[in-house]
Amino acid sequence: MVNEAELIRAILESPDEDAPRLAYADACQDKSRADFIRVQLKRRAILGDIGNPRSLRYERISAELSDQYGAEWAKDIAPLVQAYSFWAGFIEEVSVSCDQFLKIAPDLFSRAPIRHLNLTSMNGRASEFSSPYLARIRSLVLDNCKLGNAEIEILSKSSLLADLRWLSLARNQIEFSGFQSMAKSTRLKSLKYVNFFGNLADPSEELSTDQGVILSARLSPDGKRLEKEFGYIRWLHCEDETVANFPPSRYSI
Repeated sequence: MVNEAELIRAILESPDEDAPRLAYADACQDKSRADFIRVQLKRRAILGDIGNPRSLRYERISAELSDQYGAEWAKDIAPLVQAYSFWAGFIEEVSVSCDQFLKIAPDLFSRAPIRHLNLTSMNGRASEFSSPYLARIRSLVLDNCKLGNAEIEILSKSSLLADLRWLSLARNQIEFSGFQSMAKSTRLKSLKYVNFFGNLADPSEELSTDQGVILSARLSPDGKRLEKEFGYIRWLHCEDETVANFPPSRYSI
C-alpha cells in the first residue's frame, strides 16, 4: 500500500473522521480489508436506527469478514492485549489490565485509534493511573475492579477524563459518597451514561416500559439525594424513548 504509514497517521490524528479511513480503504490492495472498512463505516452511520433493514446486513458482512480475516488484520495489536474489537474498520476497543495499559499505551496508540478501554483489574493502581493516553478514551469499563470511594474520587478529579462519555462501574464496592465525588466533579463534563449495577449504592433511574417503549423514568432514592445536593445530573438519566437503545451503545454516545 502506498504511504500506508501516512494513511495510518491520518487516522490516528483524526479518529472520529470517516475520510482518513476511506482514504486507507481506497489505497488498500487487500479487497477484503477495504470492503470491511467501508461496510463498518456504513454500519456506524446508521447505528441506533433499529428499524433500518441495512443494519443486520452490514453486521452480517462485517462479522463474516472479521471471522475470516480479523486475526491477520489484528496481528500487530493482539500480542499486546487480552482482547480486542474492530469498529469503523479498525481496532478501537481493547481489554487489558491497568498494569498492561501503563506499559503498552505508547505502542498501542501508535498502532490503532483506540477509543474504548476495558480494564480487567486495577491492582490498587488508581493513584498511578495518569497516562496521557486516557484523554483519547471515550468509553471505559471498570467492572469488577474492586473500586471503592477513594478510587472513584481519584478518577473524578482526573483532567484526562474530560472527554469520557460512557462509563461502567458494575460490581464494585462504591458507596454513596463515591458517587458524590462524581457528581461534584468538574472534570467529567462530557459523561452521559454510567452503569452503577452491583455497588453498595445505586443512583440509577428505574424505568417503566410497555412493549419496549419507555413510559416513565424515576430516580432511585440515591439518585434523588444526589440531585437534591447537586442539581440535574445528565448521567443519571435515560435520554432514549425505547429500551432498544438503552443502555446506549458505547460506540455511539
